[in-house]
Amino acid sequence: MILLIIFSLAFLTSGCNTVKLNSSEKITAPDNKVAPIQGTWKVTSYHSFKNQNSEEMDSYIGILAKFNPSFASFNDELCKTPSYKVKTVDTDSYFIHNFKVNYKDLGITTKNIQIISVNTNDTLFYDFIRIDENKIVVYVNDAFFP
Repeated sequence: MILLIIFSLAFLTSGCNTVKLNSSEKITAPDNKVAPIQGTWKVTSYHSFKNQNSEEMDSYIGILAKFNPSFASFNDELCKTPSYKVKTVDTDSYFIHNFKVNYKDLGITTKNIQIISVNTNDTLFYDFIRIDENKIVVYVNDAFFP
């Protein structure tokens, strides 16, 4: 009986040993070589909910946005070595809380959208709103540009 108790105590306390980890076993973020948004996109229209100068808004039509892992550009602005952050959000909440507009007035019908934040050196370049695989929207100067 005493041997059984000693064996049981030895077995139960052996699980309390400390495990030392090497510093090389730390968890790190993955190094993705593919940008979450890629290629060349073209502004084809705009939606403004304020009295905007139509000539200024029309000047955005045809502007290109280009994305790849090494750079991003929009409206003659260049972001070298961008970092991309993606979050999926509820469409209604995002547009109400951030812009005080109804997303349906923009012709958006999807329940969830992706917000792709393009940053460089912890400075925001632009937030791009991915509606689907073929449509993104950017908010600039109080107007939405799909």
